[in-house]
Amino acid sequence: MQIDVINLNNYVLPNVVVNVGTKFILNGDNNSFFKYIEERYNGSPTNAGIIKSYVNYIIGQGLSDRSGINVNKYISKTDLRLICNDFKLYGQYAVQVIWSQGSKILKEEPKPLLIKHIPVNKIGFNQDRMGNIDGYWYSFDWENKARYKPQLFQKFDGIYKDNPIEIFYVKSISSQPYFATPDYLSGLQYAHLEEELSNAAINHVLNGFSAGKIINVIGGSNPSEELKEEYRRQILSKLTGSNNTNKAIISYSNGIEGGEIKVENLEPTQYDEIFTNFTELAERKIFAAHSVTNPILFGIRDGSGLGSNKDEMIQALKTLYQSNINPMREVIIDGLEYVLKFIEPNIQLEFKDFEDLIVDSTTQNNPVQ
Repeated sequence: MQIDVINLNNYVLPNVVVNVGTKFILNGDNNSFFKYIEERYNGSPTNAGIIKSYVNYIIGQGLSDRSGINVNKYISKTDLRLICNDFKLYGQYAVQVIWSQGSKILKEEPKPLLIKHIPVNKIGFNQDRMGNIDGYWYSFDWENKARYKPQLFQKFDGIYKDNPIEIFYVKSISSQPYFATPDYLSGLQYAHLEEELSNAAINHVLNGFSAGKIINVIGGSNPSEELKEEYRRQILSKLTGSNNTNKAIISYSNGIEGGEIKVENLEPTQYDEIFTNFTELAERKIFAAHSVTNPILFGIRDGSGLGSNKDEMIQALKTLYQSNINPMREVIIDGLEYVLKFIEPNIQLEFKDFEDLIVDSTTQNNPVQ
């Protein structure tokens, strides 16, 4: 008997390789690393839930100015939420700065007027001859540049350059020279694992809870190499990613004249335990990568009742704000203040916390101070 062994998929975490072309600097080929991050957000419910909760904690009751300036005149609540989401999801954000036209009659110079969100995953860098970033390219779809032709915008630096729209780019501290990486970078592969476990479970159900099949091809003689290669091509087209949960093994053996094909089902063994163990592993690692101090703060309660004590929750919330939320708020605010100070020189931005998260100043454990 001859058995063909087919090498199945081997997962490797994508490298963060900046694509420095002759014209655009992108985060991977056609901004592919941004796409990879977005796919792990869409495919992993744990990862998506944590990121959404972080964004809610960051925004709280909104952005305000300590002196009473109406910040909503310059940046809408929707744009603010999109900015905070990009920063947590990708580790960076970008905004359009829209200038007023000024007036020669009134002797008014152009000045920044509005801040609008622009998706950071659709941005590429433009580099001058000295290696400095002097502008940004925008394309709705970098994989289809012929249809969505990249458009160059100048970098905002507070000096009007006869263009009413400029782009200002803000990123978290990173060892990367151009693009930042998300703060939960080490958890992306576990978000991918959770996604594939979901796909595998669905595939398992759709295949009638069968663990797979053995296809035994019995003939008067071994099949030709061309025929075996055809079998291999057909099988490989089916066995990709999590679909391999219900795999088929093909074997060739001598037997009766005229040939015969026998198909045998493989019975599932300990599938429930395997799926449970890997699912719990993925969840733990994703929480760890996001530096989650207590899962209950993100809507997850375990069977042990961890975090049910009010004092524990307050302390966990305090730690979360000090170690994660406030540092992210600081980077976001610094970028927005840089732009808005050209409009309101005395502006001092701050995020307002949810009322029920604010502990009275006489309370010892104040999570937001």
